[in-house]
Amino acid sequence: MAPQDLGLPSQDSRREVAGKRYRHRLVGDLTLDCDTWSSPDGSGQRLRVLTAEPGTPSYDALRILASWGTGQPSLSH
Repeated sequence: MAPQDLGLPSQDSRREVAGKRYRHRLVGDLTLDCDTWSSPDGSGQRLRVLTAEPGTPSYDALRILASWGTGQPSLSH
């Protein structure tokens, strides 16, 4: 099975990695890694994934934001 069959980027896709800083009005400053995958078919379509390093204040802030959909704020890892 090819990586793209699993929803993973193929070796032909282009990947850019950068760090980004954001300020969220409720949880404050966030420092996030930004991975951008470009489609190899020339369509210009891109997938952007923002993540935070585990154990950082940004990681905890993202977990708080994600928990809002569940109704349970949590900082446990």
